[in-house]
Amino acid sequence: MNSPPPSVWVPQAYRLNLRVIDYEHGRIFALLRRLEDPRADARWVLDELADYANKHFLVEEELMKAYEYPAAEAHKAAHDLFRSRVGQMMGDLGETGEVLKTVRVFLTSWLINHIDKVDRQLVKWIQEHP
Repeated sequence: MNSPPPSVWVPQAYRLNLRVIDYEHGRIFALLRRLEDPRADARWVLDELADYANKHFLVEEELMKAYEYPAAEAHKAAHDLFRSRVGQMMGDLGETGEVLKTVRVFLTSWLINHIDKVDRQLVKWIQEHP
């Protein structure tokens, strides 16, 4: 079976049918998958992930502003919490596999929950208020 390129692949259950959001989520999933590779430089991948997530959050926040999204403040607070937690984890990151596993579990869980609950509501609002 041919898979889409990793940079744009998003599990079907987490596609929101808003191209810019799905594409950027795909990039984030691709970076998360790189953390599974024991040859990958985990700190570099985490730096890239944090940088790309920040850019993605700005896109979402601009969409919230443009569409006058009523839950924008809570959504942005979730982004801020993620930024804070990732910054803390990067400071704690050592060479142990256990810490890296904890980071991977947190990032994957946070992303899936955020997409499925928070981003899905944003996209629904955008689609209902063109």
